[in-house]
Amino acid sequence: MPDLSQPPQFCSECGSPVLPGAKFCSQCGTPVAGPAAQPETAPPDAAPEPNIPPELRAKYERAREELRGDRREVVVLFADLSGFTALSERLDPEEVSLVMHGLLGELADVVYRYEGYVDKYIGDAIMALFGAPIAHENDAERAVLAALDMLEVTARRSDDSDHLLSIRVGLNQGEVVAAHVGSESRQQYTVMGDTVNVASRLEGEAAPDSVLVSQSVYERIGDRFETEAVDPVTVKGKAEPLQAYRVVRYRQSTPAPAQEVTPFVGRDEELALIDSFLHRVVEGAPGTFVIEAEAGAGKSRLVNEALSRASLQLDLVEIEFSPIDLPGSQSVSADLFRQLIVDPDGAAPDGDASVSERASELLGDDFQNHQAGIDQLVRQLFQTADGESTQDIDPGVARQNRW
Repeated sequence: MPDLSQPPQFCSECGSPVLPGAKFCSQCGTPVAGPAAQPETAPPDAAPEPNIPPELRAKYERAREELRGDRREVVVLFADLSGFTALSERLDPEEVSLVMHGLLGELADVVYRYEGYVDKYIGDAIMALFGAPIAHENDAERAVLAALDMLEVTARRSDDSDHLLSIRVGLNQGEVVAAHVGSESRQQYTVMGDTVNVASRLEGEAAPDSVLVSQSVYERIGDRFETEAVDPVTVKGKAEPLQAYRVVRYRQSTPAPAQEVTPFVGRDEELALIDSFLHRVVEGAPGTFVIEAEAGAGKSRLVNEALSRASLQLDLVEIEFSPIDLPGSQSVSADLFRQLIVDPDGAAPDGDASVSERASELLGDDFQNHQAGIDQLVRQLFQTADGESTQDIDPGVARQNRW
């Protein structure tokens, strides 16, 4: 029988419940601290237990072997709530605890939505990582999207209550040492280095309800977000002030940067495979060709090079898939339809009638069978200025559009 006199234990690493008498966490294998090392009760103002989605927890566990202490490039996010002191003066401690638990929990959910990692809670602040323990090729973009969502969450919470709250967010990207730190009884995965200090300093310099990013973050997201340069930030220990930028909003249409392309060298075998596949498709044998490699290995460059060398008449439709929900993004079917109706000279048809006429030419006799779906896709292309569709989307028609 379990000893009910002892308070329940939770893993210090992943937050999973620990069975009585267990020496290791059954979920992640982290050593379990002895009962003497555990507090009798959780303090009333303790940070909320991490509500990590199961699929994200699985990714953490798969990456655990890489988390024994290594150098890596990460984006560090600091977010600090303003108005907490005034709130504490007006409300009972239990009320303050309820407000902060709910808000910090929502901010953590935002981090997990973009597959970041909540490093720690520091009073009314939260520190999150993007790039450790799980790395993506667009960690900087994910971190900034999370920061903007944090502003929205805090504003909504403030509007829905009698408590005026605001938030400041600072982000910096750079090299850190990622490792488990602490004693044998309690260890925590975290990162250390100057990158963390700069991110914290940027958060302190940010105005309420704003996001401030460093030069290193700006260089990676500058074309995807509208930003404004601010006065350089003086950081203790730095010889020169650091340039910083305030993030205004996400750009739904990104201007293509002019880049000087270096000569393509090697990959002859891969180019030959792609060329052979393209010839088979042109001859009427449809198929799928998958290119898989680590981030930054040159997948996009390889495809562009293969297409530029192909001596074939190809009609290309390029669809961008994102594992994260980008602001203003359209469904795959709507994006595909948009590209198919573009005129050969690159100009989109003018107006609903012209779009439907172009779709009728492409589909021929099948146009009548998909009339409802075509009409809905046309409406999605001509959205109102505030980004909302002119009519509600019919779920049945939406399913039909997934041909």
